Amino acid sequence: MKIRKIAFILVCLLALILTACRADDPVDETEETFLPLFSEAETGEDAYPAGDEAYPIGEVFAPIDESAYPIKEADLVWLLRTWRLETSTDAGFDQATQTKTLTFNADGSYTMTTDSEQESGMWTTILYAAESSLILTRDSGESQYYQILDLGENELNLRTQRVDGQIDESYLPAD
Repeated sequence: MKIRKIAFILVCLLALILTACRADDPVDETEETFLPLFSEAETGEDAYPAGDEAYPIGEVFAPIDESAYPIKEADLVWLLRTWRLETSTDAGFDQATQTKTLTFNADGSYTMTTDSEQESGMWTTILYAAESSLILTRDSGESQYYQILDLGENELNLRTQRVDGQIDESYLPAD
């Protein structure tokens, strides 16, 4: 009887020790958790994914180009002109450059003109020390978000994030 009690206590202690050791095991990091960047109401149907198609937590999408930051409110005066698309890359590969111009006005309106269409709406910016964003909201209410990589008197570089990569566009003054 005494041996059974000792055996029972030893089994319980062994179970506790194994459970305690198991708590120190690393978490399985092969499983990714996804969160949407913006809801469809904020961005329109195609702008950013939601649910299972969203970006994994902790994934870095684009390195920050330190030379572009911080963009200050005073720098936005350089934005107020017509810009002509010079180069475009999709996921790092050069793309045939289409004819595209962006005109930014001091009243917060913009016009984007391509070979096939012209759209207009309102533009706003969000300026942080680590990242600056340009938001173009069409007259229809749909918004397109861009990261401002560089903004200077003679250069405007924008990045758009997509599910399958990113598009970088480099603009020069049209005048």
